[in-house]
Amino acid sequence: SVHDDAAKPVSVDRDNLYELPEQLGVCLNGILASADGQTEQIEFHEFEDFEPDELFEKLSLFENLRTLRRRLLNPKHFDSAAAEVMSWARSSEVSSAAEATEASGVSAAAPGSEDLFADVLSQSHDASGSPLETGNWEAFIQEVLAGSNIQKVDPRQDDLVALVDQAIEESMRLVLRSPKFRSLEMNWRGLRWLTFQVETHAKLKFYVLDISAQRFREALESDDWQSGWLAETITKPSKTPGAIPWGMVGCLFPLGVNQDDLILAAKLGDLCQTAGAAAAVELRATKPDWLEMDDAVHDFWQANRMTRPMLNMAGLWPRVQLRLPYGKKYKSTDRFSFEEVSQPGGSQLAWGSPVWLACAAIAQGYNDSGWGLDTSAVSQFGDLPLYYDPADDGDAYPCGEHLLTDEEFAKLMDLGLSPVISFKNQDRVQVRGLQSMRGGKLQGPWS
Repeated sequence: SVHDDAAKPVSVDRDNLYELPEQLGVCLNGILASADGQTEQIEFHEFEDFEPDELFEKLSLFENLRTLRRRLLNPKHFDSAAAEVMSWARSSEVSSAAEATEASGVSAAAPGSEDLFADVLSQSHDASGSPLETGNWEAFIQEVLAGSNIQKVDPRQDDLVALVDQAIEESMRLVLRSPKFRSLEMNWRGLRWLTFQVETHAKLKFYVLDISAQRFREALESDDWQSGWLAETITKPSKTPGAIPWGMVGCLFPLGVNQDDLILAAKLGDLCQTAGAAAAVELRATKPDWLEMDDAVHDFWQANRMTRPMLNMAGLWPRVQLRLPYGKKYKSTDRFSFEEVSQPGGSQLAWGSPVWLACAAIAQGYNDSGWGLDTSAVSQFGDLPLYYDPADDGDAYPCGEHLLTDEEFAKLMDLGLSPVISFKNQDRVQVRGLQSMRGGKLQGPWS
């Protein structure tokens, strides 16, 4: 929603899932619309609004590019349209020069404050720097034309139309990969996956708390974090006669492997422990960060996780693929030609939070065994997106972001993680038990 001041947990199930985007007022602000830097807001009323065909029809950016293409095909407007396209080369040159001049002075921005479900999840990196999301046309067109050689394009109709088609395709890629949009889309796809993965009923329900990353952090960093609104939201059901307390609180704001974020994780775990609940977070780091730690980083990590109240906190890694990429082989578009993946390596695939797996594991365990569930049991999830690159006759990309050997799995467990295990050329992953970040049994209502 545009405002989260009065955010309260909202129940979600298979019956109301598809009504939630409109109910919560899901929107994305500040998307670049035109060359003069105008931006617009996208509203999402249904899940189909995340699809490229819908974005192609709704976003002014693509309407303007379609209009430009039609003008190129009209003899009366060709000259002015051609001049506009060729001006992109000058914009690209200006942006490149400015970027080179300012490169040494760039500093990291503070985390964004976009809403989790109703706007977007704020990632651990700076989402505010995306030209698409800041109205910076020159920088945006430079990204769009990065793979072309526009300075050598002849001002002929066929060449210019092809360049606009390329701009349309690359612009859609940038929309889908922009930090705000990608986070928003993955949260909704993850919620849908969870809702259909586990059957809910009177004693098992899923709830969404639609707040911003900024508000989440402020709540845990404030002096009254143990009695403020977030503490009340988490602990009140456990103190109310007849109310059903939380079993698992999943944090969809990824946390970094640094002292400030570990303190936030510990505070969240403390609130959940007061409520008798467990918690799960995604720990955002690279594979070498975990498996090739130098001694100083290792000592820092061990000291921080072992000296904080992490007994009911599960830390998951890596991310999991939540949809196949758009393109002719898997999910073709109807209104324009589009291949989402433009380079090998898996970095452009739709990776989502592994916290969804933790929530599903606990929920399914409850359905099978009640509060006698065993958190050390293996949970397996199948029918996940399995992507084979059309340009490669080799293996599929794993459903989890990384394939892990048994030795690597053991090392991650020793670090207090609950790793997501993928299988070569198979559409499944496993979570081989949820452990606490302190190591050992994860505490919760089952303890």
